[in-house]
Amino acid sequence: GTAALPFGFTARAIYHDFEAEDDGTDLGYELDFVLAKPLPWNMKSLLKAAFYNAEEGNFLDTQRLTFQVEYTY
Repeated sequence: GTAALPFGFTARAIYHDFEAEDDGTDLGYELDFVLAKPLPWNMKSLLKAAFYNAEEGNFLDTQRLTFQVEYTY
């Protein structure tokens, strides 16, 4: 779910568990976090963080941090 924070911010956390469809191999899991703030002029700022933890196979643990601004028209 989404949590309301002070100063108009909202936060959300998402968990993904990845598994192969054919044999059920555990491919890892990912935790995602989003911090959002509405801006004037139909805009919104977003700060996103993602942390993927590979379990089996030739996959790499990955961390990402992104910032974006959205405009709705």
